[in-house]
Amino acid sequence: MKVQPAHNPAYIWPFDKAPKELQELSTNGGDEDWLVLLPPEFDIDNYCWWLECTDSCRDPKHYPHPTRNGWTVVIGSHA
Repeated sequence: MKVQPAHNPAYIWPFDKAPKELQELSTNGGDEDWLVLLPPEFDIDNYCWWLECTDSCRDPKHYPHPTRNGWTVVIGSHA
């Protein structure tokens, strides 16, 4: 019997290694450091506070995924 995971995983990449279609969501202009793809079951406001701590301004940008309903793309930058 194959066991299915209860939740989708989050994906984390250095910005330049992330899928190009997700990199293109950024409006920062070149200071991007990392990109995270979060599934719908992650509550950004309550469970992903640690993402803010990895952004130099404590303000990573959140974007809806262009094709995956409910998924969120979070991009952290410096300066």
